[in-house]
Amino acid sequence: MGLDFPCKSYGRDPFVAVANYTARQKYPLTLAGTATHRGGSCQVSLSYNYGESFRVIKSIVGRCPESLQYTFHIPEDAPHGPALLTWTWFNKIGNREMYMNCAQVSIQGPPANAKPGTTIEGEEVNFPMPSDDIDGSVQGVGYQCNAPTAFLDGRDRCTALNPSTSVSPIPSSASSTGAFDACPFTHGASYR
Repeated sequence: MGLDFPCKSYGRDPFVAVANYTARQKYPLTLAGTATHRGGSCQVSLSYNYGESFRVIKSIVGRCPESLQYTFHIPEDAPHGPALLTWTWFNKIGNREMYMNCAQVSIQGPPANAKPGTTIEGEEVNFPMPSDDIDGSVQGVGYQCNAPTAFLDGRDRCTALNPSTSVSPIPSSASSTGAFDACPFTHGASYR
């Protein structure tokens, strides 16, 4: 990495957001250029301290940036306010280099009525990350996600880790409509 890391030293420029993003929402990522160096791996990150540290929010492992079109989500727990959104790329062939682009952006909270998912009527919920102490088993998933959720550690996939995992019947805190903000059935994740 050069002396201008990160962000070619522009990260401390006076803040002017070039985009506004909302937590729990999905956004397009369009890359430009033709020298893809036969791929590599890329990441999208957020920084709230002028690029001193980064939180990766999207990883594209292999063949990046061959497609030039990707998507990313702003995590539910992303702090609100000014941030640096960064795209980094480690090329496959050529000089061993790390490429980086940065943008000053503003992060907003999720819409007040946004629900990342719902439970499915007539199906039992198969907890995606059950505890180590499990009784019982169900088939299927029992829920549908519309966005990355806290109980899936922000992953896009909304499926149980093992569809036939045995589960313990734990009361759900889902609303009467079946919609949930964050699931009570996490294990190994932070509890709110």
